[in-house]
Amino acid sequence: MFYNKMTMKNYSKFSLFLFNLDIKIFEYINYVFLCVQNILFVIHYYSKTPIENKDKNQKFLDNLIISIIHMVFIIFVLSVWFIYKFKLQYKHQIMKIYKERFIFSKGGEKSNEVLIDNEEELINKVGSKLTLTQKIILIIYYTILINREVNILVFTFIFTGIYLYYPNCIFLSFPLLFIANLNNILFGIVYSLVLRIKQLLFVLIFMYLIVYLFTWFSFYYFPELFEFSGLYNVKLDDTTTEKLCSSMFQCYLTMLSYGVRSGGGIGDIIPMISYKVNPGYFIAGFFYVVLFHMFVVWIMINLFFGIIVDTFAALREQTYQFEEDKNNTCYICQITRDVALNNNINFDHHVNNIHCIWNYVNFIAYLHINNERNFKSLETFIWGKIPKNDTSWLPIGKKFCQPENENYNE
Repeated sequence: MFYNKMTMKNYSKFSLFLFNLDIKIFEYINYVFLCVQNILFVIHYYSKTPIENKDKNQKFLDNLIISIIHMVFIIFVLSVWFIYKFKLQYKHQIMKIYKERFIFSKGGEKSNEVLIDNEEELINKVGSKLTLTQKIILIIYYTILINREVNILVFTFIFTGIYLYYPNCIFLSFPLLFIANLNNILFGIVYSLVLRIKQLLFVLIFMYLIVYLFTWFSFYYFPELFEFSGLYNVKLDDTTTEKLCSSMFQCYLTMLSYGVRSGGGIGDIIPMISYKVNPGYFIAGFFYVVLFHMFVVWIMINLFFGIIVDTFAALREQTYQFEEDKNNTCYICQITRDVALNNNINFDHHVNNIHCIWNYVNFIAYLHINNERNFKSLETFIWGKIPKNDTSWLPIGKKFCQPENENYNE
């Protein structure tokens, strides 16, 4: 528990309501604001020709009014969160990141070293050791930016503020991507990318190095294959003919742009080579195109997507196992639905009445709220176990935890 007894006693009913309020409701309201803003942008530009420079930063009164109301709404929600939940989240991150790093010794004997299980003691020790930079990183990055409760609100606040200062509808389009934060399926896809970001980056780097190697072959031996007509010229607003391998840098960008994203590799854009005119050149071009297609398109790109698919499948399997355990295992005594069925125990009645988890949660809250001087002997015994994360007081796998009509043997 990250709250003390005095804190809970001093909370008013309204404060407790705000403390327990699900902030996801405000995230949905925030997303409605964003959708309304973007719908208005589409309506404003619906009948217009392609936007010229003078129209890109055009101000619309309705969007500006909604943006101001939106900003006030976000400030209110973030203020409530900072007052009632920020400290809780900050302590949670300390416990999550630093708990296993701090140990203390009882009696100076190495064999008696144990983890710090008391959160207040841990937080005090960590607070005295953290530098200002570490505290800033802990607060800004861990507690706010990657916190699913508020990060969508924080980023929306930033982009809306930029829009009010520099009115460009693009800035209010970016936060729409945070719909992934509101949907577990989309979040799982994004999380699969983040979870394997190092592997994906190394695969990309290795693929770019392979393309770099093939670029030298293009630049030295096949530059004439990269002369194309019909290329758009921005200055002349007309098409032109140009060699796309006139320099090494240009050749590399051409290979990345057209070779990697083409379904058949670089062979999709270069012209067909005559075999009768120059058989040796044809054979060299054949191996050049086939090897590029094999290493870049078949292996590297499929390896990149394979990592994403495998990670997503592993996360889905993990979620399935979690749901399976939640629905078919008693959280208190660990009896499974199959064991209960084999011993003539009504499993649903068991988890909802005999070992209802909320009864245990309410009991722990009761111990935190009340004065320990008024505890009975059993309550005092359990109260001594809780700060140490000792679960030996729970009837885990114990036969006596069942009523007479629910006896079972494990």
